[in-house]
Amino acid sequence: MSTDSDRQSTARRNPDWMLADLGRYFGWHQRTELVNDALERRLGELDTCEWYTERDFTVDSVPIPFTVFGPGGLFLLTGTRGHWTAEHVRVMRGAADALTEIMAGYPDRSHPAIVVLDDSREPRQEYAGPAGRGPCWVLGEHWLIAWLDSFEDHGFSAADIARLRGYADPGRVEELKRNFIPTGSG
Repeated sequence: MSTDSDRQSTARRNPDWMLADLGRYFGWHQRTELVNDALERRLGELDTCEWYTERDFTVDSVPIPFTVFGPGGLFLLTGTRGHWTAEHVRVMRGAADALTEIMAGYPDRSHPAIVVLDDSREPRQEYAGPAGRGPCWVLGEHWLIAWLDSFEDHGFSAADIARLRGYADPGRVEELKRNFIPTGSG
């Protein structure tokens, strides 16, 4: 036998349209994670002595699914199953430029790319916005490894990758403890 309080606790409090919009947002986020998990498996084909991949690195407040360092250069990658926009091109190029600025001793530009999974489209450069922001590459997954190997930038040697991997070990990070004393205390 249900009581009035039971019925009240199961009553909806929010409009269906709002829940549907929020649900679609979460669904898209989860789908993006699944796509980038598939891209990560593809990147797993790279020789880890020559390549270093950092997952979900934030550059200039932009989450980049994959930042990849290798013999041919520096790459920022995101995956899709087909949907991408001019905004993706603009954001990826901006993050690539910001990362290049952070790496003051690195002589080349980084290469952003949108990788279309289960696709064999040839790599091409895209530009976006009235100022023609770019380039950002768009390529099918089947071209990914060959595309990464096609660049002859300054790049990173196997010794560079080993050193980078050592420095990137979170066990090496030492946080200074801060004693915060609120104003007006003591």
